[in-house]
Amino acid sequence: ARGSSLVPGSAPAGDSDYAADIGAGLSASASTLPKAARLLKPATRVALAGVGASQGIGLILTDVFFALGKQALPLPDEQALSFVLTPPVKGLVLLAISHSGETRFALRAVSEAKRAGVPTIGLSNEPASELARSVDVYLPTQTVERPEGSFSITPRICQLAVLDRLVTLLKQGRSRKA
Repeated sequence: ARGSSLVPGSAPAGDSDYAADIGAGLSASASTLPKAARLLKPATRVALAGVGASQGIGLILTDVFFALGKQALPLPDEQALSFVLTPPVKGLVLLAISHSGETRFALRAVSEAKRAGVPTIGLSNEPASELARSVDVYLPTQTVERPEGSFSITPRICQLAVLDRLVTLLKQGRSRKA
């Protein structure tokens, strides 16, 4: 459909080409998605750290993880982070979400999780970010930055697409056990 931003190359000038951005994110994360799935499959609990719109992505993922039989723990603040990292932490994985990869709360969550022996996964748009360098498994989204910056909806669509692919891998592992 001409003019639809969901069709690659059809977005009017200045509009988002969502399919191209989603494709780039899925391509960039293709090699690390199976690694993230391997960390998450045995997990019984998943802590989700993000601020602002990234926290919103975590809230969506909370529902999905519960549907997969995993206790999902969205972390609204540092106190909740302290609670979730109180021993025992066996079966816990931390997923930090930050568009820039430089959000202080996400970085602190990763640092404290690693100190507690908790495996970490990071999702961001910046492969050179501190988040990308800090986590055990990094999932890039590779969205072309829009003039409106991280407040654009495009990075969130790409984050959801990468996470949807991750959830698909987790579901595949469940259906093989049955």
